[in-house]
Amino acid sequence: MVDRDESLPPDGSEITGEEGKERAGELDRLISLSDGVFAFAMTLLVVTVEVPQMSDEAARTRLHHDIVDLWPQVLSYIVGFLVIAFLWASHRRNFARIQDFDARLVRLNIALLLLVAFLPFPTGTLGEYGNLAFPVILYAVILAMISVLFIVMIDHMDRNRHLMTRGGRNYDFARAKTRHLVTCGILLLSIPISLMFPGFGQVVWILLIFNHQITEWLLPHLPKRFQERGQS
Repeated sequence: MVDRDESLPPDGSEITGEEGKERAGELDRLISLSDGVFAFAMTLLVVTVEVPQMSDEAARTRLHHDIVDLWPQVLSYIVGFLVIAFLWASHRRNFARIQDFDARLVRLNIALLLLVAFLPFPTGTLGEYGNLAFPVILYAVILAMISVLFIVMIDHMDRNRHLMTRGGRNYDFARAKTRHLVTCGILLLSIPISLMFPGFGQVVWILLIFNHQITEWLLPHLPKRFQERGQS
């Protein structure tokens, strides 16, 4: 049996035959596990929207009012679903460019999935108590940790380009890392805003819409060592 914690030879040579097929199969299992966790987290979000509990008689007069009052929970569900969808898209972009993985990449991916699977909890808390500071801080901290894990994961791929496909070795690692760095910075910025003005920290997240523009402005100002990690 092939030990999947072994990476491809550092000279970039490809492994073929039975061993190559086994490696490809194990990589598919890793990606399938990741897709499953993302899908589970997205599905679990709907549980955060609670169905009003009342008698049939009360429902005739109050049900539509109570459902309308659920709009904060529905909004948090929509936001949470889109956030996890964007995270999955980032994960897909990265893993579509690898041909093999090592033990460190496996551990980083498991840590990432751990946080992704936890996201429905802070999402539900945010929908229920979004006017308080703590739910915003909790959600921002979890997403910031996910962003940091993406940065470390992409940096690991950058340092070990023999794990990448031929096309993946030309991936713009610096720009990918910077996008997550900007996301992390915006999320962390919302924390002091929430402490000073509870209920308004979420407004800072609107800056995430301009992630691309901020990334393009910030990238040239980063150290060359950050931009050219793979060649160092």
